[in-house]
Amino acid sequence: MIDRQTVQIGYPEKGIQEFIPITFSQPHYSVLNLIVHTVLFDYKFRPSPLYYSQNEDFVKVITREEKGAIKPENMSLTIEDIIFPKGLSITKISSAYIGKLYDQFILPLINSIEMIKKRTEEVKMEEEYKIDSYEIERNNWISSVLKLTSTSELSISLMDQININANIIFQLWNDYLNLVINTSITKRLLEEFNKKRAQHFSQFVYQSEIKVKAFSYSTTRDTALEHQNLVSVIRHSLAKGIDKIPLKELSLFAKPDEIPILFENLSVKEDIVPRVLEEDVKDSLMAFVHGFQGSSFDGKMLKNVLMIRLPELQTLWSSANEKATEGDIQVLADKLAHEVITYICEWLPKGKLKKLSFFGHSLGGVIIRAALPKLREYKNNMHLFVTFSTPHLGYIYQDSKLVGAGMWVLKKWKSSKCLEQLQMTDDKKYTETFLYKLSLAEGIGWFKYVMLMSSFLDSYSPYESSRIEVYNKVTSKSSKEAVYIQMAANIISQIKANALYRINVAFNIKKTDINSLIGREAHLQFLENEALMKLFGYRYANLLAK
Repeated sequence: MIDRQTVQIGYPEKGIQEFIPITFSQPHYSVLNLIVHTVLFDYKFRPSPLYYSQNEDFVKVITREEKGAIKPENMSLTIEDIIFPKGLSITKISSAYIGKLYDQFILPLINSIEMIKKRTEEVKMEEEYKIDSYEIERNNWISSVLKLTSTSELSISLMDQININANIIFQLWNDYLNLVINTSITKRLLEEFNKKRAQHFSQFVYQSEIKVKAFSYSTTRDTALEHQNLVSVIRHSLAKGIDKIPLKELSLFAKPDEIPILFENLSVKEDIVPRVLEEDVKDSLMAFVHGFQGSSFDGKMLKNVLMIRLPELQTLWSSANEKATEGDIQVLADKLAHEVITYICEWLPKGKLKKLSFFGHSLGGVIIRAALPKLREYKNNMHLFVTFSTPHLGYIYQDSKLVGAGMWVLKKWKSSKCLEQLQMTDDKKYTETFLYKLSLAEGIGWFKYVMLMSSFLDSYSPYESSRIEVYNKVTSKSSKEAVYIQMAANIISQIKANALYRINVAFNIKKTDINSLIGREAHLQFLENEALMKLFGYRYANLLAK
């Protein structure tokens, strides 16, 4: 099905005035650009009911709709058209007809076997089927069938032959696929595919990279306002020439206006020497932790992308805190730590674990940080730490009065210890609150790569809190401001990673419901935006393998 609503103008540099890409709304696309056609063999042989004919000297042929009508001789016969007279033995059926049954049901299977065998010489079969021996096998089977005394025995014999050949094809096809998948050409095609998809998505990423001696927790620029003003200009520019792929499948690429724009601020340590490494995620574990009132299913889109991008990666989708996120964050963290340790002991025992990475959405990122001290035995395995819109600095600076009021109601109505800790109202002194003490806790400094994703459209997790970056408009005049700045300094000063990513995601939200009005829609988009998950998978998933 061609989606004509996705037409774009392209290839102007080649002198083509107008070019309309063809896009499909259904997945008629091969990931490796290698199309392999398969045949599903599902043969069923069902003889018709035994009706009595008026003349027992021949086999009466009738239509299924009209049992009394004789079918013209020039029409092709099928097994369901054959009606056996009373008392007629199988030996009275002509060998020509039995041969036709063999040709109709068995020969296609044998030909399929030969076709697959010709694709490779590496696959060996215990029992060889060759076209030149077909006549011998066919005649032997006809002779054996003519000795039968009932149509039910004929059915059984025919089905046995079908099952034998179908099973051979099934085994042979799997052997062939395994052989093809493991070839160097397939691996090369996959590498090229991933490279091209990364290049495609990179057009939606605006990167700034700086080399630093130490990572900073403060900035003199109001990046949220800067990026917000740039979005419309960038999307207008993308609409003119971004779509240069003439044939594309929409479920993979998505429409350009549906893909979020990423503003990537990358800080790299000056003393780090870049190395070119092959991707390797064998014996690596990535744990995803959901947010407030969430579940392990929140990461289903991310899981699908990572399983395609890095099929050997082991993943844990945390469920230890489902339906319990209103409780004490430290209690939630202890449950997570126990869940991770249990998984490692069961699936990666005896020091088999190479890399341990964490992805957290919203509250999940805070829970991960609180759980890290309990995972100290794996400090040398810590690899990548990613948070999607996580309020690392809490809600001490919440711009949205509507969201703040809603959290106050939830905190009182459900007696939520978690929200009390995030708002830093769990103690009269800010320096004695859970969140401040957590900023001093070890753990985040063990990771080689740290990625903090935020969105200026998200009111549920303040922009600066998600980035752990304080705009210099915040001063230390009040105790609240001083604690806010100190928390950011405490966390960032611990990071010893090779690189720190701060990524601002600009979603193109077209909804006008209550979620978009209060700024919650962007918070949910970190889980529900399929284009973002694919962009992340093809641009950043390699960090899991470095």
